[in-house]
Amino acid sequence: MPERLDQLAEEAAKESWTYVEFLDRVLDGEVSARVERDVTMKTRLAHLPFVKTLDQFDFSFQPALNEAQIRELATARFVAHGENILSTSSAGRWKNASRGQPWGSRDYARVKSRLFHGG
Repeated sequence: MPERLDQLAEEAAKESWTYVEFLDRVLDGEVSARVERDVTMKTRLAHLPFVKTLDQFDFSFQPALNEAQIRELATARFVAHGENILSTSSAGRWKNASRGQPWGSRDYARVKSRLFHGG
């Protein structure tokens, strides 16, 4: 965070941010950095054979999946709106669709961060 502090201070001066706005930006950057470090550490501790994010998923491999709908669900807006979702499929379909690779931990962390930190 210290490497970004000077840049934020310059931006705050140019745009006449209040102290609260400046502090909000500094703390937002700190929370994001901590979440990223947390995900990196937990991924390493999990000894996963590889990490794959939603952005790396090959939707052409499973054309029955609605890519736009999956990406919308990944934003977790349904939680903020108090909506429920129900996912049904035949056994093993997600595993087959992802070629045996589960939803990436970084995707989970991004959704978790949005849920608990309002991002």
